[in-house]
Amino acid sequence: MMHLIHFTSCCMLVSLIWVIQILHYPFFSFVSDLDFKKAMKFHTSRITLIVAPLMLVELFSGFFLLIFYKFNLMFMISFAFILLIWLGTFFVSVPLHSKLEIQKNDNIIQKLVSTNWPRTIFWTCRFVLLVYLYKGTLI
Repeated sequence: MMHLIHFTSCCMLVSLIWVIQILHYPFFSFVSDLDFKKAMKFHTSRITLIVAPLMLVELFSGFFLLIFYKFNLMFMISFAFILLIWLGTFFVSVPLHSKLEIQKNDNIIQKLVSTNWPRTIFWTCRFVLLVYLYKGTLI
């Protein structure tokens, strides 16, 4: 059951990060200066409602599986990706969002897009790794 919870949270997050990376973050450039602060506050509050619980489920279920499999190398790699994602989220993405909540800045929007690529790649790598680890066992 924990495998399914972990895999599902990863699937949801990898899908979400690709929508954010390809559509949502670049769209910020098209929001008018007048509406930007309001749009950013809306984005931040709503995306947190979706992302925070999923990331917590992914973190705790990943840690459980890491312990359960006695620090198996593949689960260690998967968990390392989770930690890298958390570091990128809280030390890069969150501060950039905070700056954008103050005022629109196209350079910061571009930085948000470019610095989000590692998180997108890490989540995609996790997904591929989990598909490999769970092949045929979840269905």
